[in-house]
Parts: sequence; C-alpha cells; structure tokens
Amino acid sequence: MRTVISVVAALAIGASGLRAQEPRQYSLTELRTLYDAKQVITLDVRDPANYQRGHVPGARLFKWNEVDALAAELKKESRTVVAYCDCPAEESAKSAAAALRRAGADGVAVLVGGFVKWAAAGHPVAKGEAPAQEATHGETPREQWQRVDDIFREMGVAPGSHVGDIGAGSGFFTTRLAKAVGPGGRVYAVDVNPVSLRELKSALGSEITNVELIRGDENDPKLPAQRLDAALIVNAYHEFGEHQAMLGAILAALKPGGRLAIVEPAPTRASDVTRASQEKRHSIAIAFVEQDLKQAGFDIATRDVRFTQRPNHRHNGDSAAETLEPVEWLLVARKPGR
Repeated sequence: MRTVISVVAALAIGASGLRAQEPRQYSLTELRTLYDAKQVITLDVRDPANYQRGHVPGARLFKWNEVDALAAELKKESRTVVAYCDCPAEESAKSAAAALRRAGADGVAVLVGGFVKWAAAGHPVAKGEAPAQEATHGETPREQWQRVDDIFREMGVAPGSHVGDIGAGSGFFTTRLAKAVGPGGRVYAVDVNPVSLRELKSALGSEITNVELIRGDENDPKLPAQRLDAALIVNAYHEFGEHQAMLGAILAALKPGGRLAIVEPAPTRASDVTRASQEKRHSIAIAFVEQDLKQAGFDIATRDVRFTQRPNHRHNGDSAAETLEPVEWLLVARKPGR
C-alpha cells in the first residue's frame, strides 16, 4: 500500500527528526494528474481561516490533535496522499508528514510549491467551506464546548488587561482575548513556529491592533517582565520540551497575583501512565502539570479534572476497556503576592 499526503500548512510543530527520512516530493503536475484521476487524498495544514479563503477541492484540514486517528485511517487507504503547504521549503508539510509517519502512516509525501503555486497555476480551488475543527464539533461551536468565557473568567481577563497566549497557533484564543481586553489592553501571542506567526498576522488584518506577535524559543516565550495580568496555554503544554524553564519565564512575566490558566487533554488510554507515553499521544495528566507549577513557584488557584469534553473524539480502534473519556482539564495557577 502506498500513502502520500498533501498538506497545506502552517502548523506549530518542530522540524526535528525530518532529515533522517525526508518525504517524497510531488510536483504540481503530478498532483494534478492524481487529482483528476481521483487517486489522491489532500490534507490542508494551514490556519483554518486560510483554508476557508481557498484550498484544493476536497482537501481535509489537518488536525494535530487527531494525528493518531488520521494515521490509522490512512493506513487503510489505497489512494495516494500528498501534503502541501505555503511555507518556504515545505517545512510544515514535512513536519506533518513526519508526525503521521511516527504514528504509523508510511509513504507520506509533500507538494513542492504548496497551495500558493497550485492556485497561481490555475488549478481548481475551493473556497468558503467551514473547517470542522473550528466551525463545528458535533454541531457545537468551539466557543461553547471549549468554555471560552469560563476560561477568561478564571484568568480574570477584563478591559485593559495585558495577557499572553502561549502556543497561539492559528489564533483562536488570540482574537477572542483581543476583543475581551479591548483597545486599552494588550495580547502577546507567542509561538515557536514563524509560519504560524505569519499566518496569524495575516488573519489579524488591520482591524485588530492590540496584539503583539512574539516568536518564542523552546525554553523562553520572550514575554515582557512583570507586565502580564494573566497568561493562557491551551493544548500546547504537553509539547513543551523544557517546561520548567518555560514556567519560570512565565512567572517572571506575570505581575504579583497574575494568573496562568492551562487547559490540556487528559490521557485517553488507561495504559498510558508515564509522562512520556501521554505526551506522545498529545495529552498529559493534570497531576504532572500541577507538580510542575508548584515546583516553579506558583500557587494553585483552581483545579478541575473534568473541565470540558472534547466532541467528535475517536478511539482509534482501541477497545472500550482500554480507553478513557475524552475530557480536558483546567489548572489555574497564581503568582504569589498582592
């Protein structure tokens, strides 16, 4: 079986480990031939807003938190899967291909030139289709199932607040925080992926002027010292390779009494008891993070092990006895003082 993936990308994933096995590269002509013959699966890894503005017809929006499920599905496919992105050297497409390869989908490839070149060459383009991960989750808007208002309330977000969105990615929370803090406030949107930041800048446009984009490092979000009233990390903490260094930097960026809210997927496999096994599946137990926060010098203000339930969750073929409910937990920590 041959599987090749076409990914339009701007995903905040590192490119480490790609040199060991570079994915095959497909030209525009090769992809068009497969497209016309209906022999290709394409995946769009860009920001959902860019996906809506234009994508290869039939392309699926790549979801990092569903890599295992997607890989299991692709292993059953006989069609070619080709990955395309807009970033230089196809970094995001290669990163997505590598993630799928690690999850068991062999033969993943990328498109040279990405969606920009595809559209510029006059190939078919679809627009306006709502990507499932942002627009609908079992017919429930993400604002509701994610409990955005409750998260902001726990953070103490108010007009004039200065807040950090760490691991901003596509900007789902960045744009909503910008509205919540108003013109007198400031949002510091941090990501390690320059491609994500470029696309977020484009998505913000000229109307949202109270957001500052920051390219962080693996061990430093590069936030201004003693400036933040609150900070937020959603579905990104489990990716931190140097979590104690990151927490130390966030603590330094918060004002005394400032709050850090962390929302993460709880493990969905009963057998994943170690931190390493959980992080491999893009989840982490609340106990590990609570220990990290206390070690970094934070006080725990709120602890909710069943904060919300993720919709449209698939168990990837695991037996019911092995799987747990797809919940996300919430931890709110406070910097001592005031």
